Amino acid sequence: MKKRYSLLLMVVLAMACFATKAETLAYITMNSTGYVWAYDGGGNYFDAWPGRPISQLPKATYYGKLYYVMPYTHFTSDSPKLIFTDGTNQTATISVVANQIYEYTGGTTYALVEPPHTYTVAGSPAALFDYEWSNTYPVNEMRLIDGIYVWSKQGVQLPACNIEFRVCQDHGWTVAYPNGNYVYTLSEAGTYNVTITFDPVSKAVNCIVELAPPAPYAQVYIDKGSAPGNIYAFDSKDYYVTWPGVPISSLETASVEGVEYYVWGFNHEEASGPYVIFSDDEGQTADIAVEDGDILKYLGHNKYIVNGVEFPPAMTGDANDDNKVDVNDVTTIINYILSKNPSPFNYDNANVNGDDAINVMDVTLVINIILGLTNE
Repeated sequence: MKKRYSLLLMVVLAMACFATKAETLAYITMNSTGYVWAYDGGGNYFDAWPGRPISQLPKATYYGKLYYVMPYTHFTSDSPKLIFTDGTNQTATISVVANQIYEYTGGTTYALVEPPHTYTVAGSPAALFDYEWSNTYPVNEMRLIDGIYVWSKQGVQLPACNIEFRVCQDHGWTVAYPNGNYVYTLSEAGTYNVTITFDPVSKAVNCIVELAPPAPYAQVYIDKGSAPGNIYAFDSKDYYVTWPGVPISSLETASVEGVEYYVWGFNHEEASGPYVIFSDDEGQTADIAVEDGDILKYLGHNKYIVNGVEFPPAMTGDANDDNKVDVNDVTTIINYILSKNPSPFNYDNANVNGDDAINVMDVTLVINIILGLTNE
């Protein structure tokens, strides 16, 4: 019975020790030099003297700034401690506070560094800030660029209104700039780019509002000899018609260098060019990235041509136009030779030897392709 109690006591103590372990992170500025030596009151030393070179520590971002970081596990009853050294001199023992920032450049002293502040724009209208007067909404947190905090939103549709806001420090209202709300009067509805800046030295707040340039326009031309089907256009944000699109034959027409084409134009996101999909009863093409002025032709069976280049590339031996060469193509060619009018049927792909005649020689060549005996 005593052995059982002893074993149980050991398990409890082990679990207690495990439960009371903690990890502490100490941050050290990038311009620090020398060594850092870490230990806890329980006699656990994490490096041999004089410690680890600061420049060899892992790095981590804290409040948007890069630091060396000293992570280690210790018992919560024995607070972690640091000593900085330059190889000759050393600091006194430092009881570490979690997430404190230290700076050491030699000698027997060190400095505690105040963490950089965060600044968040909070205001109205909701069309601009998403959540009105929220100083914790992460999307409205400002970024530090060349010593100035910046927040911007592009291409936002706004009514005629007052843009009213404050820049809040550390997600609170206790410290916020300016003293009163910043108000920018927008006299006309439109699509705007809005940029807000904050200078942490002068405490100056500025709001820059500019009309957004019109969305770029793309116009594609579609060969009037295209196979029957539909066309569907989109960018990464907007869909211009509902699936499966509009019939190609219903599009307006335009003449380019004396050739008449179907034509379709639409605005699109500047950062994400427009795409086109052709479709028919057998399926749809892959997404086709297009640019203004491209000339397209739909071949049917998920095939198309862009500026004279066929996609997917023509496949010799693919008589039934299913983008692969197999025994079904052999059957299709034989049916063609026997005048059974197979459909679909791609004459150019079936005419494997290019002699402009479909016969048993083409059947033999397709079999050779399937068996890997030839590439043609």
